[in-house]
Amino acid sequence: MNSKRVLMLILIGLAISAVIFGIGINRLDYSQENNTVDIKSIEKQLDHLRNIQKDADSVFMEDKKVRELINGKEYLKTLEIIHNESYVEDFYWIGFQYKRSEDCKGYKMVGGKIYKFGIDLSNKTVLSVEEAENQTPEMREIKDEEFMDGAYTCIHSLALIRSFAGLWHPLQRWVYPFKVEGNGEVRLKHKLSTNAQGWGCFKHHVMIEEIYNKEKFFLNELDIPENKKAWCNGDKLPRFESRYDRESITCEVTYPREGSVWEIIKPRNWPSDANFSYWWDVWVKPNQTIMFDVAVKLESIENARNTYETTHDWRVVFTSPPSPDKMSLEEMKKYGIEYDPPYGTYAHNPIIIVKKEE
Repeated sequence: MNSKRVLMLILIGLAISAVIFGIGINRLDYSQENNTVDIKSIEKQLDHLRNIQKDADSVFMEDKKVRELINGKEYLKTLEIIHNESYVEDFYWIGFQYKRSEDCKGYKMVGGKIYKFGIDLSNKTVLSVEEAENQTPEMREIKDEEFMDGAYTCIHSLALIRSFAGLWHPLQRWVYPFKVEGNGEVRLKHKLSTNAQGWGCFKHHVMIEEIYNKEKFFLNELDIPENKKAWCNGDKLPRFESRYDRESITCEVTYPREGSVWEIIKPRNWPSDANFSYWWDVWVKPNQTIMFDVAVKLESIENARNTYETTHDWRVVFTSPPSPDKMSLEEMKKYGIEYDPPYGTYAHNPIIIVKKEE
């Protein structure tokens, strides 16, 4: 059984999703006064992103190394990270082939490799070309790390978003599952310190919120055991609570304090390592541009009262493909759609993940 069919079986309940474009931007305006979204500002932001992408595409296609690499091969952009207005990292799936499906009615996209291209927009040059790590045609991963010093502790927070190939649903919707994961680590600066009694990982908070074109899509919490998990190195299990409504999903993972309240000799600390994972999916109408935010916050503690927060904040933007129902196979290829009956119709459309800076 090939990897795509294995992935289909594993994520069938998740309604498998599509290729990601990850984008990190530091100079865009994300301000929301009184939680009111400025639609005109968002549309300007989208135009700005498109202009950066257009410039990067032009530099990419004019580079000699790139032309030699893609010469005569199929290629598809799978991820784009815009660090600022001068530097972009583009990820391309190069050298895949269209293989007829078993019933000869459709095709699969197989083979090839994922490459990362570092693009300098100021000098209009491709600075680097290398095979990408932790990226596959079926899965995209965007990571973010934060470090912070407390009075007596060092805090490390890692968060990531994953997305999978999109699935066309009979209800005339594209379904995009996403997964967010968080890892927190708290360590004493000095192992013999006695001033940091009551320290460790306290909570993880997750907020997923619709922002733009809300009437064209909705968030869906998955009611299956694998949907949400939490674990730590303490002696008690974390508590994972989630709340879902029409326009947002909120999660809170609380990590328990170790030991007994009657324990006097040994100080009672929280876990030094804490982790969670959470799945949800997005149902969107065909040919629509949508936007939602994902925020992950780690709250650590020391002296049983002083808390520190590290935050990871993304804005997700993408345009879903048109309905594939009446498309020819050539039209599907144009939109990056993979038609593989009876396993499904998958969309490899660009998705943007914008890293929001404070």
